[in-house]
Amino acid sequence: MSTLLRFYRYLPKGNNFRLLSIAILAVAAFLVVAPNNISYFGIEREGFRQGLDIKGGTHLVYEARPAEGETVTAEQMEGVTRIIRRRVDSFGVTEPVVQKVGDDRIMVQIPGIKDVERAKKLIGATAELEFREQRVKEDGTLVVDEIGSVIWDPTLAINKSGAEVPLTGRFMRATSQVILDPTTNLPQVAFEFNSEGAKMFESITQRLLNKPLGIFLDNQLISSPTVQAVISDRGVITGLTLDEADDLSIELNAGVLPIPIELIREQDVDASLGAESVNKSLVAGVVGLLLVLAFLMIYYKLPGVMAAVALLIYGLVVLATFKLIPVTLTLSGIAGFILSIGMAVDANILIFERLKEELRAGRSLKVAVEAGFNRAWLAIRDSNVSTLITCGILWWFGDKLGTPLVMGFAITLAIGVVTSMFTAMFVTRSFLRFFVGPYLQERVDLFGIKSSDIEGSESDASSEAQARPSGLFMGRRLKLMDKRMWYFLISGVILVPGLMSLIIPPTFKMGIEFSSGSTIEVRFINPSDLVRLRAADVTVSAVREELDKLDHEEAIVQRLERNTFLIRTRALGQGEVDQQGNVGVSESEQIKNAFESRFGRTSIDRFEVDFVSPIVASESVRNAGLAVVFAIVGIFIYIAWTFRKMPHFFRFSSAAVIALAHDVLVVLGLFSIMGKVFDMEMNTMTITAILAVIGYSVNDTIVVFDRIRENVLNRTGDSFETVVNNSLLENLARSLNTSLTTGVALMALLLFGGATLQSFILVMLIGVIAGTYSSMFIATSILVMWENREFGRILRRVQVRMAGSRGS
Repeated sequence: MSTLLRFYRYLPKGNNFRLLSIAILAVAAFLVVAPNNISYFGIEREGFRQGLDIKGGTHLVYEARPAEGETVTAEQMEGVTRIIRRRVDSFGVTEPVVQKVGDDRIMVQIPGIKDVERAKKLIGATAELEFREQRVKEDGTLVVDEIGSVIWDPTLAINKSGAEVPLTGRFMRATSQVILDPTTNLPQVAFEFNSEGAKMFESITQRLLNKPLGIFLDNQLISSPTVQAVISDRGVITGLTLDEADDLSIELNAGVLPIPIELIREQDVDASLGAESVNKSLVAGVVGLLLVLAFLMIYYKLPGVMAAVALLIYGLVVLATFKLIPVTLTLSGIAGFILSIGMAVDANILIFERLKEELRAGRSLKVAVEAGFNRAWLAIRDSNVSTLITCGILWWFGDKLGTPLVMGFAITLAIGVVTSMFTAMFVTRSFLRFFVGPYLQERVDLFGIKSSDIEGSESDASSEAQARPSGLFMGRRLKLMDKRMWYFLISGVILVPGLMSLIIPPTFKMGIEFSSGSTIEVRFINPSDLVRLRAADVTVSAVREELDKLDHEEAIVQRLERNTFLIRTRALGQGEVDQQGNVGVSESEQIKNAFESRFGRTSIDRFEVDFVSPIVASESVRNAGLAVVFAIVGIFIYIAWTFRKMPHFFRFSSAAVIALAHDVLVVLGLFSIMGKVFDMEMNTMTITAILAVIGYSVNDTIVVFDRIRENVLNRTGDSFETVVNNSLLENLARSLNTSLTTGVALMALLLFGGATLQSFILVMLIGVIAGTYSSMFIATSILVMWENREFGRILRRVQVRMAGSRGS
């Protein structure tokens, strides 16, 4: 004990201890994130888990195997597609691709996982669970086959229709789960029958009391427990390993395949975004981050430098967390990460603007630092908690409704938000406390403050200066709230055309992920077999260039192997018939001709075209929308609770939701117009961007409302409109700087990130602009008009005019 006390005595105390903890955390995070070719103490390390769109994975093709004399129906294949998608989602694979190809095949693409064999078995298993009983002779002896194995017969029971039928897994609820036996600690699968199955199981267990009950999966005996009591609605399956129990639980919950399938092809597949696009996106991300850090350091001086270091630590901690959980990085997950970076920057900007206000008020540096953090905390807490609530609801509904796109966005955003709160309130604060001292007390210029800006200085001695709101726009005495009708007019000019476009079908030009299309598998001959080696130029970029020339910018191109490419496009048309009855060249032939012209006429070894079902099921899109609706309800409730001490607190939550709806409608309306005018398609990246816009809009609005709440409670003598106006002036620098840093990062991605990301970045840019505008001018104008009862007067005026027009 004395040794521990002596060791504790030499440990750094207070802020020095915090700085040491930050250093240890940063080094540990770096060791986790560092490249895999760097090993520590001989320990092998794994890389980041990446999705199909970023790294690629395994390409599997299954073919239906109907019984002899039977044919495959479209309903059976739809059922197979739906059940496989459930199995793959439940297996923990993030954003897989499951599509019906042609009449009798299923294409499955899954990102790189350790146990591919297990995944293939899980996908291809029919998963027909049956309960059987041993066949017994009249004398009570067991009937065996020619090799001496006991023969098991299906257990029959009366169903609700009065027929005697075998009991199978079709009578089970989709609620099975893996549990551990409390005595042996071995895995079991707990299952539950529906009401009909429970009655059948009760009669069977009553008949087989003290006899074995065989449980078969796809005609293989997996367990044969002895019935020790009459059971009705539930039971457990034993004798399984943990992996077998997990797989059986997934299969029981996903359902039985309506027709057997067989794996006929297995290949590796490249990233669906293309390696070139991924590399460009990484470069663009680095450029955007460097620009944001440069802005912080130039504008905020010394605090900006500290924020830059804190943000680097933030990035290391978040990436280390992604790697340790692990989180599968897909485009939707990266969108959540990008948004969380914006929130991390926003938290630092909030703190620094508050710090500058305290310094302008003449407070000492030490007092200003603590007051700045304390005053910024409520806004940071409320805005981030609302985002976490949104993430929680999106994750829960995504999990329940089978929408991995939403889940990937929610988990990465949640991790980023929690980490950003930690880095802003702990890391940046510790850095600032370290630099508080007598020397810096007089160097306010290092914090972006001029001596003339400090209240009480000779240049700031007027009484008028004492009453003005603090901040970058102090003294300008702008009356922003006087222009509130103009704000609604500007929004109307943008919203009305967008709403009209949303009403006029088609609402959007849907991408190939949401609609049926065509798939082309083209294989080029190995260059060494060619007389002319033009096939050596065959790359993903070259293939995409030829498709772009034929107006197939929507195409997804993936390399399956060295000279084989998988192309997914919209449905390819047949050749048009002219007046003389001549059939023109079909779109597939046009594509083949373009490839032969580019790479050589003898270069193509195989060119197969098939019909393909949507990548994203329509129910997934509907479920994503449902999750967003419930997230908005959660946001409304939280804002009402956090502003409960304010008069008419529900107005704040209502205004925030209206501003959020404004932003979403602006984005959807403009995107609908661009789809009709510029053929811009709605795809999964667009939906991901809309989710990010929702998070950004709510975060921005709550920060503005927090300043209004603070000023309402502190300035009781001013009218509500004046308080709101002053609050906007005080928050204007923070809102513009946050939007600017986020916009700079997005512009870098737009300019350098490649064509495949353009729709995603464009929606994000529109959303950031709309979110900033609505938070500052729409939400606040609603509060003022509600307080001044202007809505009622406007409504009465409209009613009078309508009555007058009817009278005339």
